[in-house]
Amino acid sequence: MKSSAFSVVIPAYNAAETLGACLESLGRAMPAPAEILVYDDGSTDDTRAIARAHGARVLRNDGPNQGPARGRNIGAEAASTRTVVFVDADVAVQPGAPGLLAARVAREAGVVAAFGAYGARSPVKNYAGRYANLRHHHTHAEAPGEAMTFLSGLGAVDRAAFLRAGGFDLSYDRPCIEDVELGLRLREQGGRILLVPQAQGDHLKNWTIRQLWHTDVFVRALPWSKLMIEGRLGDTLNTGGREKEKSVLAHGVWASALVALFVPLVWLATLGFAAAYLWSNRRLLRLLGRNSRRLAVAGAALHWTYHLYASVAFALVLVGTGLRTQMRQRPRIRRQARRLRRAAQSLKTPSSARQGLLEGPTR
Repeated sequence: MKSSAFSVVIPAYNAAETLGACLESLGRAMPAPAEILVYDDGSTDDTRAIARAHGARVLRNDGPNQGPARGRNIGAEAASTRTVVFVDADVAVQPGAPGLLAARVAREAGVVAAFGAYGARSPVKNYAGRYANLRHHHTHAEAPGEAMTFLSGLGAVDRAAFLRAGGFDLSYDRPCIEDVELGLRLREQGGRILLVPQAQGDHLKNWTIRQLWHTDVFVRALPWSKLMIEGRLGDTLNTGGREKEKSVLAHGVWASALVALFVPLVWLATLGFAAAYLWSNRRLLRLLGRNSRRLAVAGAALHWTYHLYASVAFALVLVGTGLRTQMRQRPRIRRQARRLRRAAQSLKTPSSARQGLLEGPTR
């Protein structure tokens, strides 16, 4: 049986605001990590000093910021244990979370990665931030067990399997879905990935609405849609069949309301779509309501817009992919059409003329 000793790797860029809380939480971890490696990705604040003050080993990039994917790869290569736990610099882990994930990777047959979830109570203050973090918790809490993706915010990997897979894809030079894509490659190589919702950490990022919408659309929905259309990502977590049904209901609300402006009786359909949408999301809304009633109301509105823009993003990627495929096929289609025209012309030529063309002029 492999040892369940583990190293923690934290990529950090100008993370002074949250890194201290992250490292303090790791200091309370039971069992304690064998080492903590912080990759300082060209920070201009006190990130490096904070890491050293908490006893972490600092790996440095003194040039321009190159993204967390590279930082995690370098940290994993430098780690001294067989299991690596990735933690984001804005996540404060619960004491047992890193050890639980490391143990599942080290001790269960075929498991090459395991990841946890954000906590059920969000420590941030504004509505967008609390909604975003609790939505993440709800999504992962609803789907324990085998997974096809990975979460680098709080996730453990078998170091050997990670290196065989080539680590995180460095084409993601900014935070994106590099962890999702890594999970797909680990699965394609025959490894198992576990979602362990009991392993939790508090996400300390205080999202604004602008940050939330930008991240949801450009960092998640668009690249996720690309993976889905390529056939690499099936129904999982927030891309499953239930989520698609919720998107249909969300669009039904605004579409029926638009029609109701001209046909008042259709307002009944709008109320029906709205009620069905709220009912389909009752578990999330109940979770938000346990934090505050105002958060439940704000969260319902934010979640409705989330289903709208996520589904529109998928449709745009689908149409764009179809157009690009059509453009690539046009030269081939034109060549085939020319060959068919020549063949048709040949068939229209009288047999005596065709024979003459084949034999050439006689002398």
